[in-house]
Amino acid sequence: MHLKRKLPLVSGVLAVFLTLSLCDVAVAQDDPKNAPEYESLEVQDIIEKMIVAHGGMKRWKRIPSLSYDFVMHLSSLASTDGGDGGGDGDGDGYDGDGDSVARSPWSIWRTGKYCLDMKSHRGFVELPFEKASIASDGKKVWSNNYEPGNTPYWRLWHHATYLNLPWLTQSSDVRILDPGKGRLPGQEGDFHKIRMIFKRDGNLIPEGYYDLYVHPKSHRLTGVKYTTAYASVPPGMPANVNAFSEVLRITDEYEEVDGLLFPVRYQSYDPTGRALLGLHMLVNLSVKNKLSRSQLKMSSDSVVFADMTPVVSLTTKKTLYARRVVGKNPVIDGDLQDAVWKAADKRGQGFITDNLDAPSEPTEFSVLYDDNHLYVGIYLPDTKPKDIRRVSGEKDDVNGDRIALFLDTNLDGKSAFVFVTNAAGVQRDQYGEDNGITWSTDYEAKWKSAVAVNRDGWTAEFQIPFSVLDVSGKNKEWGIQLTRFIDREKESSSWQPVNPRSGFVGSFGQLVGLESAFPTD
Repeated sequence: MHLKRKLPLVSGVLAVFLTLSLCDVAVAQDDPKNAPEYESLEVQDIIEKMIVAHGGMKRWKRIPSLSYDFVMHLSSLASTDGGDGGGDGDGDGYDGDGDSVARSPWSIWRTGKYCLDMKSHRGFVELPFEKASIASDGKKVWSNNYEPGNTPYWRLWHHATYLNLPWLTQSSDVRILDPGKGRLPGQEGDFHKIRMIFKRDGNLIPEGYYDLYVHPKSHRLTGVKYTTAYASVPPGMPANVNAFSEVLRITDEYEEVDGLLFPVRYQSYDPTGRALLGLHMLVNLSVKNKLSRSQLKMSSDSVVFADMTPVVSLTTKKTLYARRVVGKNPVIDGDLQDAVWKAADKRGQGFITDNLDAPSEPTEFSVLYDDNHLYVGIYLPDTKPKDIRRVSGEKDDVNGDRIALFLDTNLDGKSAFVFVTNAAGVQRDQYGEDNGITWSTDYEAKWKSAVAVNRDGWTAEFQIPFSVLDVSGKNKEWGIQLTRFIDREKESSSWQPVNPRSGFVGSFGQLVGLESAFPTD
């Protein structure tokens, strides 16, 4: 069996919806505790009118299943690749060696017969052209004869997510921002353009979003722009390929099924709306068909994928908000029980290994500042605290379990400072150039750090004076990255996944919220 681990925090937006229960949502007036967070009454009014236009929330929550036959023509591949053979059969545009290939006429088509249980997340899809199938019992996913150009769970639920999007706006996991205006290719006039972003544990994940284009008169959801990517690079694709970064979908035709309005014909474009990527059509749409025992029966040939594999974006940069210290500054002793740390948001989450897999242990961090210093509090849980390697040494001789903070204060994607401490409290500081290719230990800075090891793992505190950084005051947004190394596992994980196309420093996430530390003259 081939097993993949579930990531602890979702980065790509589509996976946020995939992990939601499709029936665990409610309109604001019915259950305020489980409602979305609206930025204004204006946008709430538009969204609720959209839900009514698509059949209403109560009717949607009553449907037991969703089944349909799906056909997609990959227009972009038909116009650019052509040919009469080659490829590895997964339709991703690459052969087993990662080279672009010519395609057979069949490879520009996708078909599938879907049956999905809305309450249990069980599902089945038959893929006739590939002579393959994918199934899920709500806990794990397995496939037969499937060569993933997309992760199996993504392939199973992706289109259903799009079909159910009007009602999924009511999840308590989302925040819906004030409306603007937007236009769509082939459509007349302005639409309400509404951005929906996602929350985890009360903290926003600003890098993931859906832009909803709602018709101002009919209130139908006519267009959707969204971000998504792969959990890991599928077989046969080069490591620097990120298949989905941003996609725009526009509905051409709807169908009413048991009082609910679903899109049954739509088009996919690149984010600009200029390049047509694909044409999609659904037929035989029903909300009454049930899954059979044979569809959910796992065979000895089935390949099992653990849990609901989320997705990770290589192109979308994470954003972290630094908060000004309120009250007493933290005492740099490695103990994060200070009131200021308890009040701080643990916004730095979702670390990913170099292989874009879930790390063996999670990591979280918070960033604070005052007029003179940047403070970073890092939580490093460990289920085997006795195995944490605490290696003493001279300054710059850092070994064992360690955590590194990188800061690109010029936001040039080329140069950065790094501040490192290990579980024994040994420090290292360096300055890097050439997008992280060269690092100099000639850089010496006076900064404070402290660590504490406890039964739950270890913690670290950094206090870095602005005076040791190249800070002109002009850049109020910095690049930021944290990496953790667990010695016994020989495992390195990063807060922001590294995109080979951007290089190491060029892949950093963004640190914002420093305006009051560097006021404009």
